[in-house]
Order: sequence, then structure tokens, then C-alpha cells
Amino acid sequence: MVSSINKNRFKKTYGYERVTPALANVLIAGTTESILIDRNIIKVDRQFYLLAEAIDSSYTIPTPSTFGEYEEDDYDVAAFSEVETITFTTPFSSTPIVVAQTNVSTNDLYNINLYVDSVSNTDFTVKFSSAFSGSIRYRAIYNSSYPTVVERTPLFPGTYYTASADIISLTNEDQKTITYPSLGAAPTELFLTPQDASNNETAQVFITMSLGTSIGNTSSDITVSTPLSNQINFIVAKS
Repeated sequence: MVSSINKNRFKKTYGYERVTPALANVLIAGTTESILIDRNIIKVDRQFYLLAEAIDSSYTIPTPSTFGEYEEDDYDVAAFSEVETITFTTPFSSTPIVVAQTNVSTNDLYNINLYVDSVSNTDFTVKFSSAFSGSIRYRAIYNSSYPTVVERTPLFPGTYYTASADIISLTNEDQKTITYPSLGAAPTELFLTPQDASNNETAQVFITMSLGTSIGNTSSDITVSTPLSNQINFIVAKS
């Protein structure tokens, strides 16, 4: 008669442990990156070798205290209007730079020029070259120095720009080169809006990139539809 076999006597326990590498999402220069957490160990298995990667110590991960103040949102112009005052969701600590553009027109009039009339730390006023109904998208930014990292709230929470901004003055000019500090890489966005700082109703102009040019690393050439003696607000940014 064959005696029963105690299978526990044949159980083998290996001194190895498979560990799935831990991934973490971190913000690096305004971009969310997935990185492998450094555990300073090597996991060895009969089937594979897994080396934990070290985090590059040269990275600087921004914290909320280093973010610039920023607001990006859409605003509905319900009735045909030539003037609208828009209140910021959160007041700025100082007067921001504001840019805006018509977004959707309910009467299919897209050749209406928009310009900023006045700005405070709590609101701003825009005017239209003709009665407008629809929506506009505005961006407002303030920081003591540029470039800065901003979160695109409340419209796109969790997404970020590295951005710079400034105000330039023109004196009977229809061509201008605007300059700004490097963002670390070529900017992907340039937002331009005239502001009637002179209070002479001459800011009803259209601004474009100069023909045959593109957004430069530290400067861009712009063209105004008619010679302007007023100011232009701009924000340059990269995702």
C-alpha cells in the first residue's frame, strides 16, 4: 500500500518579491509628467530585473505659492450690447493685464472689434465696435515678474501655461515688434487686445501677426489694421 504524500514537505518558498513600480504625476515647468518613484533598490526575479529610476534633481516642481495669478473664462453677452463690465471670479492682488476675444456670435457678426476700456483688480470693461451678442473669452494675468506658471482656472482647471505678459504703447504706428522673456521653449500662444488707455476711442482696431512671421522665442512682429496711438495688452504662453 502506498502511503499518502505530504505535499507541504515539497513546498518551496523563494526569497524574492515582485513589486510593481509606483508611478506619480508631478508638475514640471507647467507640464504634468509621469515619473517612476526612486526606491533606491533593485528587485531581482528569475524572470526579470527591475531597476528603479532616480528623479532628476535638476527639476523644480512649482508649488501653489509660486503660481502667477490668472483667470481664464467665457462670458456671455446676452443682449446686443456695445459695453460690458465683467467681474473677476477672484480679485487680483494688483491690476492684471487683460486680453479678450469674441468667441461665439449669436448674430453671425464676427468682424466686430473688441477692445479693453478699463481694468481694476476686481473687474474690467470691454467695448465693441458694434452691438454684439454672444460670448467672449478673456484671460487676465498678474505676477511681479515673468515668465510664471499659471493654472487656467476656472475654465480649464488642472491645465497650466508657462506665460509672460506686458503692455506696449504705440504712437501712430501700424507695425510693432513685441518682446518678452524666454519661456524655456517656443511659445504656442500669443493673445493680443488693444486697450483704450488714452480714452480717445481709437482702440477699435484689429491686430494680427505680421505677414509671413510666426511667434518667436523672445519676440514677435504684429500688424495693426490702422495706425494706432494707444496701447496693446498681450499674453504669450506655452502649454
